[in-house]
Amino acid sequence: MGQNGVQPVIDFSGYIDERTRGFTGREWIFAAINDWLTTSNGPSFFVLTGEPGSGKTAIAGRLTQFSEGEAEPPAALPALRPGFLSAVHFCWAQEWRWINPRVFAESLALQLSRHHPAFARILVEQSKDRQIRIEIEQRVEQVAGGSVTGIIINRLDVGGVPPHEAFIRVLRDPLKTLFDEGAVQQLVILVDGLDEALLYKDGVGIVPLLARSKDLPAGLRFLVTSRPENDILRILRGYRPEPGVFSLTSNGNLANSRDDVKQHVLRTLGGRPSLAGKLAAGFSTEQFATVVREKSDGNFLCVSFLLEMLASQQEEITQQSLDELPAGLDAIYIEFLERLVGDDQDAWEKKYAPILGTLAVAQEALTEGQLAGFIGMNASHVRSILTTLRQLLDADDSQPATRRTYALYHRSFADFLLDGDRAEEYWCEAREQHRRIVDFYRALVGSWPNARWERFDAYGLRHLVGHLQSLLDAAQTPEEHDRRAEELFTVAFDQGFQRTQREMLGDYYTTLADLRTALDVALQRDEPVRVLAGVSAYRQTKGVAGTAEAIFQAIDKRDFQRAQKRAEHYSATPAWARVLQLCLAWEAAEVGDIAVAQAAVAAFRKFLPAPTDPLCEVLLVRIARTLAHQSPAAGRDARSWLVELAPERDSDGLLAAFFSHQVLDQQSLQARAHELGERLAELRRLVDEGDPEAVSMVPFINEEELAFRASSLRDLLVLFAADAAGQESLDWALEPVLTNPYPRYRDIALVELGIATLAIPDPSEIRPRLRRILRAALDQEGVTFTFDLPSILLAAAGQRARPAPALSDYLKQARESDDRWGTTMRAWSADAAARFRLGDAVGAFDALQGVSRLSSGFAGYGTVTLLSLANRLWEFGRQDQLQVPVWGWGTTLVAMAEQAVSQVRAPDFRAERQQLVEHYLTWANQETPDVEVALTTLDAIPDPDTRLAYIDHVSSRWAWPPENPNWEGLKTVVPLALADATTLDTVLGRLVGLFLRRGALDDAQLATAIDICATHLTTARPWELGKWR
Repeated sequence: MGQNGVQPVIDFSGYIDERTRGFTGREWIFAAINDWLTTSNGPSFFVLTGEPGSGKTAIAGRLTQFSEGEAEPPAALPALRPGFLSAVHFCWAQEWRWINPRVFAESLALQLSRHHPAFARILVEQSKDRQIRIEIEQRVEQVAGGSVTGIIINRLDVGGVPPHEAFIRVLRDPLKTLFDEGAVQQLVILVDGLDEALLYKDGVGIVPLLARSKDLPAGLRFLVTSRPENDILRILRGYRPEPGVFSLTSNGNLANSRDDVKQHVLRTLGGRPSLAGKLAAGFSTEQFATVVREKSDGNFLCVSFLLEMLASQQEEITQQSLDELPAGLDAIYIEFLERLVGDDQDAWEKKYAPILGTLAVAQEALTEGQLAGFIGMNASHVRSILTTLRQLLDADDSQPATRRTYALYHRSFADFLLDGDRAEEYWCEAREQHRRIVDFYRALVGSWPNARWERFDAYGLRHLVGHLQSLLDAAQTPEEHDRRAEELFTVAFDQGFQRTQREMLGDYYTTLADLRTALDVALQRDEPVRVLAGVSAYRQTKGVAGTAEAIFQAIDKRDFQRAQKRAEHYSATPAWARVLQLCLAWEAAEVGDIAVAQAAVAAFRKFLPAPTDPLCEVLLVRIARTLAHQSPAAGRDARSWLVELAPERDSDGLLAAFFSHQVLDQQSLQARAHELGERLAELRRLVDEGDPEAVSMVPFINEEELAFRASSLRDLLVLFAADAAGQESLDWALEPVLTNPYPRYRDIALVELGIATLAIPDPSEIRPRLRRILRAALDQEGVTFTFDLPSILLAAAGQRARPAPALSDYLKQARESDDRWGTTMRAWSADAAARFRLGDAVGAFDALQGVSRLSSGFAGYGTVTLLSLANRLWEFGRQDQLQVPVWGWGTTLVAMAEQAVSQVRAPDFRAERQQLVEHYLTWANQETPDVEVALTTLDAIPDPDTRLAYIDHVSSRWAWPPENPNWEGLKTVVPLALADATTLDTVLGRLVGLFLRRGALDDAQLATAIDICATHLTTARPWELGKWR
């Protein structure tokens, strides 16, 4: 889009061209924007407001054209020069991706990277090891005195990262660094249609993202447009300095807008002689334009419809006939519909209203076939009606007629149709329109239970839950609300529906969004059992969305396309997703599918470098050698293939470094075999000790130890990889590493053992070992603790003399576990919390003191566990005891956490844990935050562990006092904790405990909650870790 190379994720060019056709005037607005941009220390936001149809999008489009060099800005406005906008985004509710906050973040970040090379570099640097997928291209350019390497970001995918976190990772943080480095002094982003963005219903939208980002750099300017919505203006007025609000239709600017309308009318008449020719004798174009100016009230959309109506009539246009026409957009809409329908109200109700009403609530543009199905009309008849309504519609004319999609041209028309007061007899009740769509899909499958979901099209799979939510919101009686909620829960929680969504839409993001909707509804309705069902379904979906095993099955069937699609689910774990892509490439090379191998390597290159890079380099060598072997007729050796597959790497160096034939005399070979035996014995000793840190650190990364040895364990395993005994040694080394439940340390060893695996000559011996490595790295979560929710449910069951054997056995095992993960401390801490929730405050506090004397486990885990005990004090209303030395053996809980930090082995890990404790002390010294402050604080925390610790902390404070907790806050953090089993369990324990105190669960509901918890939410079982306990 344009000569400056700013390429958005979405191509807005056609939309802009359509909205700027016949653009006239507005110099006074452009002058005001120029003044804002040239005023130092001015407000960060310039908010251009106006009523629907006042031309906001046209102005935004024209500004974009100025920046792209596609239109000449007015003279003497230097700030509007080409390139003055670094990124643009247009929100349009008819295109669901345009108001999706993830797409918004991706679009802006990609444009910024194209416009500012330093931003691209910073984004790449800061996104390492994060759940962001970036496709980069490095270009070397010659400059005076040498060459420079630039980074081009071709694709950015935030995957399943929550919108607020994606905004922070790819926009806020890189922008802060960009300004801190002094790379820019001012940067301008344009966002059109913030009022349209309010229609996004799947969680945090674009407006809240901007609202929570008040600490953006001072030089960053946002030029935004919106209807004069109080909600938006209220949110943006929280910025300092307060945003400048510039209205198109008030504060003295209405006269200017009217003058622009008159100029537009005169220009239109000059370009449409047929319209000008209809003016009556003596009624000049100047007079005509003046009358229209007054009637329009500065509304360009109103003028557009008025001119079209006049152009279509046969009668001449006189001063009197023009005076008789209505003024205002609503009146124009009514006039247009009256001319369309005439006296045939039956035609409106049977022909036009069903189509226009359906389009008014549609979540994306629809085909004529979809409309025909929704309203029960013949498709050819629908096409005829759409032709009649063409002036009111936006259509993709580049598509064949049967695939062409239709949407209402302007949202103001949808708002008009859905408003019973404004639309008069042309009212299309929103509830009826949503019901029409829902009824169509229900009839398609018979009924929601046991439905044949494969009959759905993509629209139904993507938006049915959204329409059900709209029906729920429109419910007029408590009974209808209950019925609609039940219907939504039935669909969203149906496993067949979820499975069909994943298979037909090709991802699991829609399923997760629907489950989030169901969870939000359950939280709003104070239905704790439904909350647990929603949480359970969400966690299960995340767990099965794309398993490594399904990928391997597809590979075995040579269905590489399906394998590649499944592999995309791991974009959130980029370090091992890179290895997975090269594994795909190697498998394809093994069966001679060169094209697939090349495509998979290309996918690998889209990821950033990661700690798995050494393993990736070995895979590249293996792929190159396999391709050379599989295609001898091509006359290409391994080096040739490696240069093609990885041109940025040292091909000769890689080929020489990995698996080059090493000739050793018998004596040397025996010496190395003896050394391998010693190293394996050492590993066996560490395994027997069950230390998951040492198993990785000593054999693989303890540099002091390695300095006195001839070679590493990896090198020794590589040396003997061709030998059966050597492979047996490799398997022995793999076994304990694969089961290591400490992911941070496990992955260090997996990289090294993966390299040794690839040294095996026989592919059939490589395959099972490499797959075992990938299964562990991609699908194993590690140690978690889920004891809070089971404890409160078990205690409640005990009070009612109801058995809960599954929970009882589970917690008994946890409390008796003598391990090094701190399981016992976690389990008894949860028991103390359950006591408190059931009214035994004194017993709960005394029990917590005893808990503090138990083992907190490995230092990295123990730090967090001890801080969680400190949070219990806030939960119990005993925060006055936080700094009193009565914990453990005469110290404070925070001091105990600091002591644990000092024992963390890895230096970088130790530094992170120390920073976590410092953060905790800061939070503890602050007032209890409200929801908005807490969300702002969370947005400012980049480290995932620290974010989770803050959720634990703030939820503990909101749970007190139990008679009047912060319900809104506790409900707000449930979705934020979904990604972590331990934090989620803690928050759910507090929330469900408060529900129980309020008497919100009868015996049947309690039994269901216990069943859900025992079946799906008691996932932490450290006692099953065997030697790692």
